[in-house]
Order: sequence, then structure tokens, then C-alpha cells
Amino acid sequence: MADLGKALVQQVTTLHKLALAVTSELTEEQLSWFPGPDAPCPGWHFWHLARWADILQAGRPGREGRGEQIWLAENLAAKWGHSPESLGPLAAGQGMETDVCLAGKEALLDYGRRAMAAADEAVAHLEASHLGLPSQLRAAGPSTVGEDLVFYVGHSSRHLGMLEALRGALGLKGTATI
Repeated sequence: MADLGKALVQQVTTLHKLALAVTSELTEEQLSWFPGPDAPCPGWHFWHLARWADILQAGRPGREGRGEQIWLAENLAAKWGHSPESLGPLAAGQGMETDVCLAGKEALLDYGRRAMAAADEAVAHLEASHLGLPSQLRAAGPSTVGEDLVFYVGHSSRHLGMLEALRGALGLKGTATI
């Protein structure tokens, strides 16, 4: 079980490094490019990854208490000109309009860096004994810290893959090296 916990932590931090690498190389124009009428821009996928990292870090898996999300503490929805209700459940983008880009490159990357760094720090303290603890990361009902981390890695991998595919559609190398 200890190896599984370490593997999950490594996956989380690697996903964050890759997401930051493939996104930071994009221009403002590329971040806000819409590949089709029902497909979000690369900036949306990065923001969505950052939102879930923020949600993860606020849950502080395996630790007592819950922290506050950067997104909520800094009222970023309002600062970026969006109502929390327009951003779907957990204000994380599910079900929202696909023709929305949320912020300029610098604000987007700043939020992503901070949310992902906070999530990396939160999971760094995980121990194997924490994986079976109750957690409420997802709104889907009761789960364990381990189940939530598996969900997070799978979900984040999907959006990282979308970022890489959209880079390819923009004529760029899809992946980045870290």
C-alpha cells in the first residue's frame, strides 16, 4: 500500500509539472483558441486542472481540518468577471458554456502555479495509512482519500491529454519535457 501512495503522489506532481510546461509555452492567442463550437480553449483546460488542484489542496488529504481554496479566498471568479454559478458545480467548470476563456495568460498561469504547488505540498505529506480515510473531495458522495487521488489522477490526465492534443492542432509539439 505504501508504494501505491507514493506512486499516486508522484503522478500528481508529474501531472502538475507537465500541465504547467505545456501551457506556459502557449501565447495568449493560443490559450484562447477555440477548436470548434463545442470544444473549450486550451486555457479552459488548464484552468480546470488548476481548479481541481485547488480543490484537492483545500481538502488536505490525510490531515485534520480543511484549508481554503485560493480561488474562493481571493474571489477570483468575480475578479475575472464571472459569477460562481456560471462555473458549474464546485465552480470548477463542469457544464459551463464552452466558449468561455477565463483570464489572460499571466493571471491564469499565476493561479495554476499556486494551486498546483499547494496541491503538491498537501499530497507530499500523505502516508499509506491515509489512503483509507474518509474524504469529500468529490461531490459524488462518500469516498476515501485513496479513491479521490485515483479520481484526481485520472481526471487530470484527461485534461492534460486535451492540452497536448490542442497544442498539436495548433501546429506545436504536443508534449513537453520536464
